[in-house]
Amino acid sequence: MQLTYRFRLYPSRAQEQKLLATLDSCRWLYNHEIGREPAEFAPVEIGPLPARASLIVEAGSPVL
Repeated sequence: MQLTYRFRLYPSRAQEQKLLATLDSCRWLYNHEIGREPAEFAPVEIGPLPARASLIVEAGSPVL
């Protein structure tokens, strides 16, 4: 059985303006990118992934 929760946000005027500006930027970028020609997309070279051992962090050590 899956439960769902519904929340309602009541942002302040400043938060609402910031959210609208962020969504406007996302909308512009999305529309810009889907309007590009497929030939404009260059293949991306991906290098080797780091060794898994280098991703392990000791407990209590600073991560950032």
